[in-house]
Amino acid sequence: MTEDHEDGTHVTLGRRFRTPAHPHVLAALGRALYCFLSLEESVTAILFDAGAATLSMTRAKMAGDKEQAIVDLADRYRSSPLGGAVAVTLDQAVVAFRSARKSVRNELLHAHPYTAGEDGEGNYLPGLAYTAKDGQSWKTVSRTPEDLLDLATEIEHAVDPLSAARNAVQTLPLSALQP
Repeated sequence: MTEDHEDGTHVTLGRRFRTPAHPHVLAALGRALYCFLSLEESVTAILFDAGAATLSMTRAKMAGDKEQAIVDLADRYRSSPLGGAVAVTLDQAVVAFRSARKSVRNELLHAHPYTAGEDGEGNYLPGLAYTAKDGQSWKTVSRTPEDLLDLATEIEHAVDPLSAARNAVQTLPLSALQP
């Protein structure tokens, strides 16, 4: 997947880069980020299927704004005598999405590499750390590619609550709440 060249470049899938990257870290980080992108698209689908927004309006929102849109959608359902169960399902989706967004996605996107050691073949193995807003405290996000895959799995814990929310709004879209 990647290889080093004498000129100091590193090749990934046939393209040269100056930044070295361990192939397993690239694959695992890509998996974790792709899992979140897919999860975020589930939020888009919920809002669209409910009739709360167009696809382009929702896709233009950042993850936190999409989360707030689901909160607002739950409130709209809650305000209708028919929408209580859907509101509860949406509330569960919000909790799951928020957890994935705050505890995994944000830390991955704001992480910095550090030297974690070497892999089994003696190649440099970067880890990822997250420095808090205070600039002093930090935590290790990953030491190994397996840690990154664990984060991808953690993101996927939100898939079922978001799928349930999508099914709920497909069954009872906002238009069905109108008198």
